[in-house]
Formats: sequence, C-alpha cells, structure tokens
Amino acid sequence: MRRHPSPSVSRCHDRLSRLRPGSTAEVDQRVLSNTIEQLVVALELWPFAALILGGFVVICMGVGFAMARLVFWTGYHVSPLVKSVGFAAGYYPTVLATLWTVVKWAT
Repeated sequence: MRRHPSPSVSRCHDRLSRLRPGSTAEVDQRVLSNTIEQLVVALELWPFAALILGGFVVICMGVGFAMARLVFWTGYHVSPLVKSVGFAAGYYPTVLATLWTVVKWAT
C-alpha cells in the first residue's frame, strides 16, 4: 500500500518544484538547503569541540559561520568566487576545529 504525503507537504513540494531555475527564490532555496546541511554537521561536531577546546572557540566559530553564510548568500547572487569564499569560510573552520579537537583529545 502506497502512502501519500499529507496535503500540506504536497502543497509545499509543489511550490518548491515550481521555482524557476536561476530565479532569486530558487537560488535562495539552494542557499538555505546548503546552510541546513552545514548546520547539521556543525551541531554534530561543535559540542565535542566545545567540551575539549572550550566554549569560546565554538562561540567564535558560530559568529564566523553566520558571517560566512551571508558572504555565501551574497556570492550566490553576485559571483561564483565570492560564493566559494563564503562556503570555505563556513565549512573549513568546522573541519579544522574537529581535527584540532581530535588531536587534543587523543594526546
């Protein structure tokens, strides 16, 4: 038996699938999706970093992440180079802090 999504989910999916490719709304939707993906990663790794490195490091990473997301969003609308800088500024601090945390925890 096939399950059908609720009417509200269907309406939301219909609206998202009707976004014109390359439109401002479609670009904003891609930025939002990427931001949620990165937040999931951050929420999995940052608590461990806060425990080992201290809360101040994670607070700084959070502020930096928010600023990087604004650069990423602006870059998505303006220039691929700016988009890349915003992505890297938001993603690589999480990777580096995770590596730093693992090394400090292991030693």
